Amino acid sequence: FIKIIIKELWGSYNHSSYKLINTEKLKNFSKIIVTSGYKINFLKNGSIFDSYFKTNSREISDTLWFVLYFDKKIPNKIDKNIILIKKDDNKINLKNFIKIFKGIAFDKSKLKQKLCSVNSKTFFGKTLLKLINKYLMSEHLKTVIMPYEGQPFQQMIFSFLHHQNKKIKTIGYVHDVNPINFHYQFRKGSPLKLLIHSKNHIQYFSKYLNWPRKRLKLIPSLSFRKNKNPEISDGMILLPDFIYNEKKILTVFEEFLNLSQEKNLIRPKVRIHPRSFRIDIQLKLKSSLEILLKKYKRKFSKKKLKKKTIIVIGESSAVVLGLEKGMNVIHICFDPIFQSFSNKIWPSIIVNQISENIFAYKLKVKGKALKFGNERRMLTKYCGI
Repeated sequence: FIKIIIKELWGSYNHSSYKLINTEKLKNFSKIIVTSGYKINFLKNGSIFDSYFKTNSREISDTLWFVLYFDKKIPNKIDKNIILIKKDDNKINLKNFIKIFKGIAFDKSKLKQKLCSVNSKTFFGKTLLKLINKYLMSEHLKTVIMPYEGQPFQQMIFSFLHHQNKKIKTIGYVHDVNPINFHYQFRKGSPLKLLIHSKNHIQYFSKYLNWPRKRLKLIPSLSFRKNKNPEISDGMILLPDFIYNEKKILTVFEEFLNLSQEKNLIRPKVRIHPRSFRIDIQLKLKSSLEILLKKYKRKFSKKKLKKKTIIVIGESSAVVLGLEKGMNVIHICFDPIFQSFSNKIWPSIIVNQISENIFAYKLKVKGKALKFGNERRMLTKYCGI
């Protein structure tokens, strides 16, 4: 318990030094979008192409974009309506850490509230709100939109807006299609409208996560567009963005190969995650998986098979994306309780459990697990902006 507290305190310290970049010459605006991005998302003209909404910032007028920025190098050019929220890369300041510790330790609130305030994600929410609250209080503001994940900072921003001005529309967009989503539980700070691109998710959010049905809106996907997902193709092994048990992945994958019939699979190619947290670990795991593929080469057919198949490792929207593209999906889980798909929550998916950590999926009905988008200016159309 003490180890966890110290870890969270250190995390809070790391979230204590953020700064805003590109705040000069701001005009009045009626809309705010809070998103995240990297240098690669910025175009040479200074605009940003948002990966969640698949939208260029210049397509929407009268909008201020706040971008949680994860790269060290700043883009050479940034449009006037884009503000970066970037971690300040200062050296370790022990005095600042002690100040944060004292602020929590001598807080007069109850123990339960103290423990919540120790949480680094909560601390980040407080830090972020202090940075941008003056923009949220603009008298011209009418709408605030986020790719929504139920994170504390998102709840805190929406709570602030609901308290500040009840006329402001708060809109969240669920950009993933993961198996279980406890963090989306309806609570204080949930947006007034939640956009969802899955009929299965609509039922799940309403029945199990206590969302009022009138707050949920089914739309075509902004993140996943029809015929525009080249990152997934037949025979791929898709690695997750975060790998925390390399040894278990290799053990379970070898178990899958042992259980597979000979010449029953197309020879797979390992794809590292495009937004991985540790590229060195991704490359190491890729190399280890390729050694296993050579060892079990008799399991693979040189001919193209009728049914396309992908292998997904860990929690990933690629499971549903692959199914809706007409593929069979093999799913290797670290933690099957939280990462595997259940037909009780996903009635359009047929689930076959091969072993404790291996699942095979097929699609019963197309279009219900994920509704592909196929239009232009979808953010403008479905957010009413």
